Formats: sequence, C-alpha cells, structure tokens
Amino acid sequence: MVGTMSKIIDIGWKQVETFLYYIIDEDENVKIGVSENPWQRVKDLQCGNAQELRLVAWISFSNRGRALQGERLEHERFVRHGVNGSKEWFTSRAKIKKRLFRLMRDYEVDIQGPWFDGITVYKNKVFRVPE
Repeated sequence: MVGTMSKIIDIGWKQVETFLYYIIDEDENVKIGVSENPWQRVKDLQCGNAQELRLVAWISFSNRGRALQGERLEHERFVRHGVNGSKEWFTSRAKIKKRLFRLMRDYEVDIQGPWFDGITVYKNKVFRVPE
C-alpha cells in the first residue's frame, strides 16, 4: 500500500498547489487533511480547539484532485485508528510518522515540516543532516 501514493493520477483539476497536511494536537492525535494554505488551516482549526495545534508535516501536490486522492488513501490506511470513530483525526502518531518516512525513503516523496527538519533522502536511505 505504500506505493499507492506514488500512483496518484491527474483527473483534470485546475493546477493550484494544494497540500496534504498533518496537524498534531497536545494528545498527539493527528489530523490528516487538504488545504491550499495549511498554515491558515491550523489557525482556523485552533479557533474551535482548546488544545494547541501544530502543523508537523505537509506534502505538496500540483492540484487539489491529487491532494484529495492522497488524503483518501491516508484516511483509508488509518481508519482503524480514528479518534472516537473520526475519519479526520487519528491516534497513531508513531505509525503515521513511520509511514511518512517510508514514503520519503521508498518513493522519494518530498515531505516538509518540523517532523522532517534536518532529514534528507539519498539513494533510498533516510539521513539526518548534521546542524
């Protein structure tokens, strides 16, 4: 299933950079969603949430359709870990982070964010860049 992210097809959406984002709360629950501006999305979600929310990772897609396909794949992958049955918030932070590292390593998916600061991939190996 890891390879499915690399097989996302273009279905004719307008070319607008859109992000698949990963936001974490204080209980380490992770929200997986799509937005053209995930930094603003954190602010919007923060208004209705007593816990501090942080954007920890994002993947850029060339259009919203591709990002939505990526979101669907991720939601399907972690459906058993939904917070109280949620299909947006998930409890398995460690599994999600491991999944993202595998995407970086095996499929050279460019993942950005604090979870990946100082991390690079070279010849299918993940390295921490010395500071």
